[in-house]
Amino acid sequence: MPQGSSARFGLDLAPAGLSLVQELINTALLDPHSRVPDLLASVESAQGWLDAALLIWAESTRRAAPTVTLTASDLPRLRALREAVRAILLQRAVPAVPSQRIELELTGGEVTYRPTGEGWRSVSGLVHVELLLAQHAGAWERIKTCENPVCGAAFYDRTRNGSRVWHDTKTCGNVMNLRASRARRARG
Repeated sequence: MPQGSSARFGLDLAPAGLSLVQELINTALLDPHSRVPDLLASVESAQGWLDAALLIWAESTRRAAPTVTLTASDLPRLRALREAVRAILLQRAVPAVPSQRIELELTGGEVTYRPTGEGWRSVSGLVHVELLLAQHAGAWERIKTCENPVCGAAFYDRTRNGSRVWHDTKTCGNVMNLRASRARRARG
């Protein structure tokens, strides 16, 4: 399986097509001063990320990977989509995001879907469909973003009770718990 943006953080992929949503969010952290590069900063890095993410999506959904070519004009829209999806996961509310068309086809007793449009519109269409499918499959509540305010990495919560809040307890969890402990001691 190709290495996507989530591999940079040592994260397991979300199941099925939800992996594309996770991969999109993990193209950048919340902290703009992070040493982790934003994979949507240039056409070259964005195209490399997208090619890998679509291969991951194809393998996890057992579908053919669409060919999507990005241009410089796609990057601001793709970054806006990433932040809108991150906001959806943080607030469980849907901000205004331009909707995209998807083609549905019934063949061989199976409904298939594919994005229409080019560039960021194709990515947006797939992300919207995967969010819808995750909601209907009950996986929606399991895709989360790390609660460390400088991190925000997306992860899939596989705990029994769905209570995980850090993408990694050793890095983000320890830092945040130590800060909270010091703040409590300082107050008295």
